[in-house]
Amino acid sequence: MKMRFMWTNNRSCMTLMRWFVYSVVGGSLTCFLGVFLLFPATIKVSYGKYSLNLRVYTADTTDTLSTASDALIYVKSSLGTTHSNTVSSNSPIQSVNVTKNTTPIQRVNVTRNITSIQRVVTKNIASIQSVNVTQNITSTQRVNVTKNTTPIQRVNVTRNMLTVQTSTATTFYLDVMPTLASPSDIAPKKTANYSVCVVLMGGLGNQMFQFAAMYGLAAKKGMCIVIGGPNELTKVFKLDVKLKENYRNVCKTFVGRGESLNCGYDKRMASFPANNNYRVGAYLQSWMYFYNASKSLRKQFVFKDDITESKNKVIHSVLRKHNFTSRSNVTLIGVHIRRGDLVDHKFGYQVASESYINKSVHYFLAKQLKNVIFLICSNGMAWTKENMPKGIRSEYIEGNSPAVDMAILGSCDHMISSVGTFSWWSAWLTGGEVTFYQWPAKEGSNLRKQFSKDYIDYFHPGWTGFS
Repeated sequence: MKMRFMWTNNRSCMTLMRWFVYSVVGGSLTCFLGVFLLFPATIKVSYGKYSLNLRVYTADTTDTLSTASDALIYVKSSLGTTHSNTVSSNSPIQSVNVTKNTTPIQRVNVTRNITSIQRVVTKNIASIQSVNVTQNITSTQRVNVTKNTTPIQRVNVTRNMLTVQTSTATTFYLDVMPTLASPSDIAPKKTANYSVCVVLMGGLGNQMFQFAAMYGLAAKKGMCIVIGGPNELTKVFKLDVKLKENYRNVCKTFVGRGESLNCGYDKRMASFPANNNYRVGAYLQSWMYFYNASKSLRKQFVFKDDITESKNKVIHSVLRKHNFTSRSNVTLIGVHIRRGDLVDHKFGYQVASESYINKSVHYFLAKQLKNVIFLICSNGMAWTKENMPKGIRSEYIEGNSPAVDMAILGSCDHMISSVGTFSWWSAWLTGGEVTFYQWPAKEGSNLRKQFSKDYIDYFHPGWTGFS
């Protein structure tokens, strides 16, 4: 009798224990699925204007942390594992919002940009498949690392011992103008039955666009060009053209062809047959009018001897100051910052930002060019000196005429342009790499309406834009 009771009691205990285990397991699975479906797995860290977006394996709360280091420690403890210190600065951050759940971690994306280091890290934490690191610091330009849970397959390291911070253009949003085939070598006819003319107006950069468009259209159609003088262009350049007497009155008798966009290409305006004399206008600010005649056009835009002499004196002085005896051992990068009357202009001009200047300077520094010197011209020199990156080899060029400034900038190897036609043509004359400010006109302004939708027929092929 006693043996039977003990057996019955044991069987009841086992049934009770089995019921308890099933309840715990079932309840845990239900909670897991509920949290998985209802709560996102993100950490967002705001550091100045930069953000860190992390996916983590955690549980259900919201916390606020004070520094980037605290955020890293929190992530480490939540993951229950140790990773490299990808966020090392104790610089204050604006906020860290942590939302937890029990979803298995899939990915951690960290983007950091501080004074001396710029780093992008991508990790797959659940099974760490790869770690890709791109960083720019004072002594190391770039480090690329690829890892697996198996032994490291590859480590690529490129070092550049620079005295200033560098950064790669891929870090920024950039806009590279499409490249085209090299231009042909065509030119207007010296003599022909019909001619193209333009009424020159505005400053030096404006008149260069007008002349170039007339030149390119005449070359394409096998016509002559008509121009009078003296004018701003004939004072600056050795134009190899025949000047027409009573030019303005003659030009006004030609058939007029007006553009629909001042800063864009008008195919309709440019589509005229070579069976009459035509007057084109007004501002014609598009490279598309003259691209195929660019080679011969460069022979027109040759500075007069007095301007060239002044330009050479400035450059030789800069080379001596920096202890260079030969121009061939130096890379000159022109910088033109247009401000002055364009600041807060009612028509809609938008001057280049400090951010644009920094990105453009670091874009060229990252190319490891030989003995770089930045030659800086501006009509807002006080602002420019304050906002140019520090610690670079540079010279501020002051006290010259606009023509000499353009000659100096145009003789550089590469160019950082800003806004306005003077900056555009200074960049074009270099013939090298050019950066441009992506947003020269405020959206919704009258000026913005004068450009094409994507600015593609204003900024020259191959130029690189930054915001």
